[in-house]
Amino acid sequence: MKNFFFIALVFIATLFFSCTKDDVDENALSSGNLTTDSIGGCKQILIHGNYEKDSALTADNYLDVSVNIKAAGTYTIQTNTVNGMSFKGTGRLGYGGGNTVRLYGSGKPLLNGLFPFRVTYGGSLCIANISIGGGGGANAIFSMGGAPNTCSGFNSSGIYQAGQIILAGVNYVVANVNVTSIGTYQIRTTPVNGVTFSTGATLNTFTSLGVQSVILFASGTPIASGNFNYILNSPNTNCRFTITYL
Repeated sequence: MKNFFFIALVFIATLFFSCTKDDVDENALSSGNLTTDSIGGCKQILIHGNYEKDSALTADNYLDVSVNIKAAGTYTIQTNTVNGMSFKGTGRLGYGGGNTVRLYGSGKPLLNGLFPFRVTYGGSLCIANISIGGGGGANAIFSMGGAPNTCSGFNSSGIYQAGQIILAGVNYVVANVNVTSIGTYQIRTTPVNGVTFSTGATLNTFTSLGVQSVILFASGTPIASGNFNYILNSPNTNCRFTITYL
């Protein structure tokens, strides 16, 4: 009789643990969001590898993206396809809180220039700006002065008035960057209040290291009056400046 009860107890325990294991869905989707910094820019999106026109991406071309996980599970985080390239990462996140996810690139850059990639996860969106060089030129590595807050060395030129088209070469801003590796670069903000700031339509080149100034020219037509914030992105950092529209 004792053996019968012992066997029954083992059977029940085995059944219990088996059912408990089955209750864990290994294919459950994770939930969370992309991590942003104090000024709303993407936090710790690190761009790895060189990007050159007509050169296929390799395993050295990838993005490291910071995410905040609320519920563990499987994930797919990817970008849209821009200029012949895209980035994607899949897998399983087993721990809640801060995590870093790697998105590997695929495709081949078609044109030179600065291209914004939309990284999406859990309803959140961040932008990774990737500069495509040409002729074997390497991309510069630099950080924004004043990151992660107000851009340092900042000055604005020109009058900004709602409804009046921006004058080419008259309306621009100046900001500091710290260059740690020389090469080509292009900096562009996303449009805010109908106006975009950029270093131009073609690639520029940093030829020396250290802190220096960059000029970003305004383009567009302001929509409304008031104060509007713009975010400048480098490969690793963001800073913010404010333009007052009359």
